[in-house]
Amino acid sequence: RILLALCAALAFSSHGGETPVDCRELFKSAVATWHFADLKDSAGKNDLAAVGTVPFVKLDGDELQQSQHRGGDGIAAQFDGGYFDAGQGAVGALKLGGSAITVYVRLRSPSGVWGGPLFSKHGGHENLVFNLFSHESAIGFELGTQRTPKMTQVAVPVALIGAHDWHDIVCRYDGAKLQLFVDGVWLDEGFPMGPLREGNTVPCLIGAESIGGTVKSGWKGLLDHAALWNRALSDQEIEALSGGAEQVAARAKTYLGDLTC
Repeated sequence: RILLALCAALAFSSHGGETPVDCRELFKSAVATWHFADLKDSAGKNDLAAVGTVPFVKLDGDELQQSQHRGGDGIAAQFDGGYFDAGQGAVGALKLGGSAITVYVRLRSPSGVWGGPLFSKHGGHENLVFNLFSHESAIGFELGTQRTPKMTQVAVPVALIGAHDWHDIVCRYDGAKLQLFVDGVWLDEGFPMGPLREGNTVPCLIGAESIGGTVKSGWKGLLDHAALWNRALSDQEIEALSGGAEQVAARAKTYLGDLTC
């Protein structure tokens, strides 16, 4: 499936003279954004509850600059067994509906070891709304829609993108197709059918997933920020969240080589 996206990825970063995207304003338009300076989201509504120990750490140097360039605050949450529980959000805000969603995280595994849940509203493949996860060889995303049995999955090999690096992961569903972007580069797609599933009462978890009443955690790494939108972000917005056109173009060349279409 990655090969289906290569040509489009190479052309992705050209947007002519469009007005630059302000990432801070973009985060304000999200249903929820967590920057991990504390347990509140950017609107102060969808507060997190920490389960176990998840310390907040200050970034410095280039890591700090890259975080701020993307609208972050230069503070990351450090996961090593603990996780965050957002419940259903304020007045059920995290019970997303409709025919579009965008899920975004900026994250890194300093050890280069992957494996474990990242960001989810799970409950099993027949019930999940979304699930961003990793295992030792890949980072994947699953989406549940009303007309697709079980779920639709997209994924990217960790070996392709680099196990130790910071990555901007964006998963976008526009009602017709599901796309996975890594560092602004479109790398996989799937074709769910119908609007998002409704009635999921499993809590929204960061650094964990809940299935059958049992919570699994254990990913070890850093999360700079996480956000959810109940719409499909534009290509230009995804590019901005991924560091801008120049950085996206550089990553595209790294991931896709000199492929031409």
